[in-house]
Amino acid sequence: MRLSMRPVTAVLRFLVLSGHSLASTAGLRTLDRGGSLVDAMIATSATLSVVLQQATSLGGDAFFLYHDADAGK
Repeated sequence: MRLSMRPVTAVLRFLVLSGHSLASTAGLRTLDRGGSLVDAMIATSATLSVVLQQATSLGGDAFFLYHDADAGK
């Protein structure tokens, strides 16, 4: 049974969630090409401002949890 009609965007090492699959894909590609978490957030938000204008703006908004494994924080 399929629970969603939205296309699924997935890779093995990363997870990016957004309101549109093209925005999620932009974030995943950024991470896959060596970008940082912040780079992926900017790519995702920039894409959302084009494909789903009511979801964000160029000023953006972000909520995230960050854990630095090396520092243990």
